[in-house]
Amino acid sequence: HGAKREYKQCSAEDCTNFSVLRGVCVKHGAKRKYKLCEVEDCTNLAQKRGLCKRHGAYAVDVETVEVDVVKKMDDEEAATST
Repeated sequence: HGAKREYKQCSAEDCTNFSVLRGVCVKHGAKRKYKLCEVEDCTNLAQKRGLCKRHGAYAVDVETVEVDVVKKMDDEEAATST
């Protein structure tokens, strides 16, 4: 299925891992940057449109999601303040 892909080897001496970024493997300094969800105090990774699945990354209607997220945040604040 599909085309064959050639993987480059890490450029560090005596390393047999595949390179991930800039010619080196993760062990030798290649780090991927991940974005977090834009909702305040959410530590989940963003999937789409800066949101995690929990906060509506895959929702169909963006405007409704934004209203729901704000409403949910307000509800959570009310619950923690009582």
